[in-house]
Amino acid sequence: PTGATRVGAPSGATASGATPRICFPDTGYFGYRQGGDSLIVDCGPVGPDYQPGHAHCDTLSYELCVDGQRVIVDSGVYGYDLDARRKQARQTAGHNTVEVDGREQSELWGAFRVARRAQPLSPTIGQWQQDGLEFRGAHDGYRRLPDRPVHTRRVRMQAGGPWEVFDLIAGVGDGLHRVLNRIHIDSDLDVQQESATTFTLKNPQSGLQLRLSVTCDGPVRLQSGYYFPEFGLCRDNKIIVIEGQGQLPFEMHYRIERP
Repeated sequence: PTGATRVGAPSGATASGATPRICFPDTGYFGYRQGGDSLIVDCGPVGPDYQPGHAHCDTLSYELCVDGQRVIVDSGVYGYDLDARRKQARQTAGHNTVEVDGREQSELWGAFRVARRAQPLSPTIGQWQQDGLEFRGAHDGYRRLPDRPVHTRRVRMQAGGPWEVFDLIAGVGDGLHRVLNRIHIDSDLDVQQESATTFTLKNPQSGLQLRLSVTCDGPVRLQSGYYFPEFGLCRDNKIIVIEGQGQLPFEMHYRIERP
């Protein structure tokens, strides 16, 4: 009907062709879409409190598409049986976010059970400024750990790139902690490590090529993994892992751009 709004349509689209801005604070999805490029960040509740059975540890995770092609991907869902693939899909390590001390953002068990869960803290996304905008949000899922860590993330987006992710893990004590920041790459992309902190992502079929550069201290490694782009479908992929060890706060930053 005339005047109807498509379900899921990003807010901020204009008849003049301005880049749409995605801002759904009630569900926790933020980002933008322009042509074949899009970036969506998840900073909402893991689900309704009365039924969080489909929850994943994906708070502050994001997905990125460039030129209509998936680049940074979510773990997805393979199935609902209580097996290793169900665990992989739900755990923090299966998402593009930060893990602290080997613990989960939200306490999951079984195939559909959740106990204490991460709560989003003040997610916001700015307006477009000179073809760029910035998301900022945090969650309290690790406050149950010693030193009460809080993960804050900023994502800076430019129309056409680059795309930058800034992470801060801060606490109130001087204990030692281990922080892992994972980036899951789509299986259609070949990933080559060019230096200790720089990776080339290339789709040999389409010719899409990107550079991912880690600019923070700490070891960076490339490991094999898998994800589920469709229900019942498993694909091998590569995961870039940034590691930090020591006292809080930790600051992490990486940048994805066209070469």
